[in-house]
Amino acid sequence: MRWTPPGYGGERRAPEQVKREGWRDQGILVVAEDDARLTWPERELIRQLGEKLYGKRPTAEARQIRWTQPMVEERLAEAADVMRRLPDVRAPGYFNTWPKILPEFSDLVGQEPPRLKRLLPSSDAITRMDETLGWLRWLEGDDAKLVWARAEGARWKAICWRFGIALATAKRRQQYALSLIAWKLNGRPIAAKTSRRAFMERARLSR
Repeated sequence: MRWTPPGYGGERRAPEQVKREGWRDQGILVVAEDDARLTWPERELIRQLGEKLYGKRPTAEARQIRWTQPMVEERLAEAADVMRRLPDVRAPGYFNTWPKILPEFSDLVGQEPPRLKRLLPSSDAITRMDETLGWLRWLEGDDAKLVWARAEGARWKAICWRFGIALATAKRRQQYALSLIAWKLNGRPIAAKTSRRAFMERARLSR
């Protein structure tokens, strides 16, 4: 990995180039936990590796993080993914007494490979999911359902058909809900009779 000392000329390399050369030349991986190129399971793996090597990060309150719409949307998507990854609830007292049958090679010829089971979420991920689900109580019923449907990966066309609204209205309601959650997470007060238009204008000016 090439490096030019300060004051000895050379061009300043972009951070991504430094990371790329560090990985290719030294086997050192530098990646942010919230890198948008990673899926949620990959970000969860990065977080678990970081906690194992360096300990847990301070909470958002301790770090005084300012919540934004994308951050809230990402947490909702994470919560929906964690909920999908939770094990199925089974009725207690029922179990299978049949021994497991081991197939022979001839039985596997021509069969499709079995689907890999998704990794179970960690206890921290489940705790964050419970916290995130509590945010939906700040929203009106239809707004909470719309935001959660989007977090689960529903397409806008299906959402518009479900709620009987136009695409622009659906996106406007989602932006309002995400802004309201971020506003409350940042500890800002809001009057009870504030209209949606007035609140969105106030949220826009505060960015």
